[in-house]
Amino acid sequence: MTLVSAAPELSRVYIDGSIYTVKSARVTAASSGDTQLVPAVVGSKIRPIALRVGPVSAAVTVTIQDAAGTPVILAGPFYCAANGGIVDGVYKDSDQEGTVSVAVNINLSATANVPVHFWYVEVVG
Repeated sequence: MTLVSAAPELSRVYIDGSIYTVKSARVTAASSGDTQLVPAVVGSKIRPIALRVGPVSAAVTVTIQDAAGTPVILAGPFYCAANGGIVDGVYKDSDQEGTVSVAVNINLSATANVPVHFWYVEVVG
């Protein structure tokens, strides 16, 4: 079981006794398929900490996944109604990590304007 707790500084978290600097990425995806959210970090995996999706312009399914040939799903799928969205203040499934040295994408099931704010840490692979 992974233990995640906040450090005194808001920009850091402890995960299983190690401290990580929290980073964030924002993007608005607009077309179905993949839009890059976080570029690849050589030698590291991306681990989600928190996210916010929306409000979306039309009904859409949103998945946060890495860009590997067979993508690793990091969050979702989230089924969002028009003008809806989701907020996950502290991501509960913090054991989930992407593939080493692989970017993270937003995948949309349909065309819609979908703003995403994603907080994450880089874990050396």
